[in-house]
Amino acid sequence: MTSITNYFETTSHYADIAFAGWRRDPRVSDNDFVIAAYQASQVYGLSANGQTWASIFGGDQLRRINDPAIRTPLQRLMTYDYTLLSYDRMATKYRDNVRLIIPNEVQRQIRRACGDRLIQDGRALALPATCPITIADAGPAAAALRAHPELIGQLAQHQSAISTQFVNVALVETQVEALDKAIAKLG
Repeated sequence: MTSITNYFETTSHYADIAFAGWRRDPRVSDNDFVIAAYQASQVYGLSANGQTWASIFGGDQLRRINDPAIRTPLQRLMTYDYTLLSYDRMATKYRDNVRLIIPNEVQRQIRRACGDRLIQDGRALALPATCPITIADAGPAAAALRAHPELIGQLAQHQSAISTQFVNVALVETQVEALDKAIAKLG
């Protein structure tokens, strides 16, 4: 859960730079604008679901747990709608449309240098906070992005989806922490 939060904090930072690029803030070069517009579109989601929890633990075993400090958060985790944390939930119009506009070779260059990185022994992803590369065709790519001002609103909507994702992650994290704390008291 922490990796999801960190990941989207990073994409939100890139979104701030992209917004500044659309405003033509002189502190944001075309190179940084293109990178930020792309990196702001990066998404991360879970593939877990409540049925997985029930299969692993056995849904009928839940009623055998007498301790409500353990049973309640476990029940909430088993019945949580994990589609709220899925990759598909974050695949917004902004993600689709910005990737239609930025040339494929530029996208590849960004992904190679600054794309998703496996962390926690391959159990999670991280996105580098900076992307110190120089894109040869940044000027034309930046012009192409600026020719589509509707992307600004789509990025704002994408950021709203990310904000909701932070809340969804916090809901699950709270139950995991409660369960962990209750289990720790046992032993």
